[in-house]
Amino acid sequence: MEEKKHWDFSGHASIAIENNQLTWKAASGQAGSYPLPSVSGANYEAGGFLRLIATLQNQLIPVPKTLASEQMVSEIQEYLAVFHEQADTHTSAPGDGHTNSGLTDELAKLDHLKTLGFITEEEFHQMKQKLQL
Repeated sequence: MEEKKHWDFSGHASIAIENNQLTWKAASGQAGSYPLPSVSGANYEAGGFLRLIATLQNQLIPVPKTLASEQMVSEIQEYLAVFHEQADTHTSAPGDGHTNSGLTDELAKLDHLKTLGFITEEEFHQMKQKLQL
């Protein structure tokens, strides 16, 4: 997935993906960049914040919740899901569901989602069992 993507949240913030980097900039002037493989998701938080879920540090970006911005967040989520699915496919061994490092990475992502409260303990264990099959 070596394409350029850009989402503009009506002047409140922008997010771009290029050269395996996700960059963001808020209207306040705050900005940052993450290696794309370290970003596992994006969602809305209460109070009108877009949360980028990254391995090193999550980032809250003030973005009013509108129908258009919800659609852009869905597109970002879908893009990240496809990116990670393709990355997992390229690191898996033939005839094997996952490599050890791929399985470890997936378990770490699930644990991170559990820690953030996005999935419950029960969901964590169910997903963990599916990964280890």
